[in-house]
Amino acid sequence: MTGTVGPAGSRDADTAVTNAGNPASPRNPADSGRPAKRADDALDAAGSQSPGTPAAGAGGTRDEGRAGSGSPADGVLRLVFDPGTRRWADGQVLLGGSPLRVLRLPAAGARLVEEWMRGQPVGPDPARRRLADRLVAAGIAHPVYERPRLRLSDVTLVVPVRDHAAALERLLAALGAAGEVGTAGGANKAGGANKAGEENDAGEGDARETRKAGEAGELAEVIVVDDGSVPPLPRATARHQRPRGPAAARNTGWRRAGTELVAFLDADVRPEPGWLEPLLAHFDAPDVAAVAPRVTSLPGRSLLARYERARSSLDLGGVAAPVRPASRVSYVPSAALVVRAAALRELRGFDERMRFGEDVDLVWRLVRAGWQVRYEPVSRVGHAPRGRWTAWLRQRFDYGTSAAPLATRHGGAVAPVRMSVWSALSWAAVAAGRPRAGLVVAAGTAALLPRRLAPLGVPATGALRVAALGHLGAGRLFADAVTRAWWPAAVPLLAGTRRGRWLLALALGRHLHEWYQRRPDVDPPRWLLLRALDDAAYGAGVWWGAARAGTLTPLLPELSGRPAAATAYLRRVLQVRGASHLKPRHALVSGARRILGRHHVP
Repeated sequence: MTGTVGPAGSRDADTAVTNAGNPASPRNPADSGRPAKRADDALDAAGSQSPGTPAAGAGGTRDEGRAGSGSPADGVLRLVFDPGTRRWADGQVLLGGSPLRVLRLPAAGARLVEEWMRGQPVGPDPARRRLADRLVAAGIAHPVYERPRLRLSDVTLVVPVRDHAAALERLLAALGAAGEVGTAGGANKAGGANKAGEENDAGEGDARETRKAGEAGELAEVIVVDDGSVPPLPRATARHQRPRGPAAARNTGWRRAGTELVAFLDADVRPEPGWLEPLLAHFDAPDVAAVAPRVTSLPGRSLLARYERARSSLDLGGVAAPVRPASRVSYVPSAALVVRAAALRELRGFDERMRFGEDVDLVWRLVRAGWQVRYEPVSRVGHAPRGRWTAWLRQRFDYGTSAAPLATRHGGAVAPVRMSVWSALSWAAVAAGRPRAGLVVAAGTAALLPRRLAPLGVPATGALRVAALGHLGAGRLFADAVTRAWWPAAVPLLAGTRRGRWLLALALGRHLHEWYQRRPDVDPPRWLLLRALDDAAYGAGVWWGAARAGTLTPLLPELSGRPAAATAYLRRVLQVRGASHLKPRHALVSGARRILGRHHVP
């Protein structure tokens, strides 16, 4: 990136800054503190050397420098600008995206943006395409493709399943009713029967009865992978003799596919008719590797179903977004996901060593390799909630356990809190009983931001808004971490003092504010209880996974803008010196106590 913001930063800018009016992103099964709730501290200042062509630093795509990179080969491309995008200086200064960025355009580029905001197509001109690519990559605008190249006949559907025969039947029936699989012979042709023999653990087998589509309106194949069900599923195309996990089942399926795209659906989802078309359009851009629909919880009458309808961990909201770590949408679940087969081959598919979080890992590896991953909420898929409270709590706990293996592979991407060191100091002062000191730090650093952004064309009022909401967003992140990732250590410590109990009450009070905003079909007391249980189960999973892996990484904050001396000191503390002789679980508890006790940070 070409420029960085000063001490106040915008890394911890709240979602309200970058996506004003957007629904809050639900919690990430892999990100223990919702890093999507803040924007990056580096704001890009993009100039242009030709009309509509921003300079480097505004974003990028996999095939940067390759002719036609990121642009559709055929059809019409239009842009829909994100609701959080702000414009100043006659449209020459754009602020938006996630992470938050500032783009400075020449007058010609500003005129193009004005045309696109009125609904005009981008057009085939290479300079226009490059500017559109930059806006899309930054998250400032989202692409809408008309007359896409790919059809359903270019897609192989893979359904990994274990034991849930009834759910599988309902899924195949729904696909048949929508016309996405052939109706002749019913759903049986969609899966095929594994009569010739079971597949061995290496993924090889000669039993493959997959249906080839006779027209573009049907899927090319439906491959059902039975992951060791007892009894075996009669509709399975391939079978593992023993359970190997969903990652292995998906890998077995996509490796048998012969199409350009592979769609993954879990057996307990119900796609709406036409769910694939909005996703396929994005693959007109050659650097798009994966696209995910919105996964909502299916309606029900029970309290758990009503809660899940409003607070499903798989529902990422109703606003389109690029998917990448530390952004508003930092992951997408593989419960419903379409992936380019070439990208799967390049990365060798899902990591079969991971029981949970393997979909997050795949998405982050794709992004790291230079591919684009997109979230398209126009496409909707329903997901059946857990039927029992114990199963629901176990699901949340299992999601939490994925934080440690993800941290091993992706480091600070799973940090429960990501913000500037100055925001952290401000709220640490408040937690220590020195609110005036915290206010002075926050006000002082916020006052510096307008000076840093003024050369980029951002007015002082806009810069102050970014800084103020950034500090407020940091407070919410701390509250999230206290009752979620850090609660096994933070809650007992805070509950021991009067001031700590007030802080806990404020942290839990944010759930009531969320209830007021969402107005779910759950009364406030039970909503508060369920939200607390939701966070507690997930946080317990984070600690359990971290203890088993012997790492503190999924519990540590990620701070930006800190001096080198502070960085070195923090590293010394987090290495938990003197505790190397302890078992991993004891070392974890010892280290957490040292951090929380010595620094008075919840």
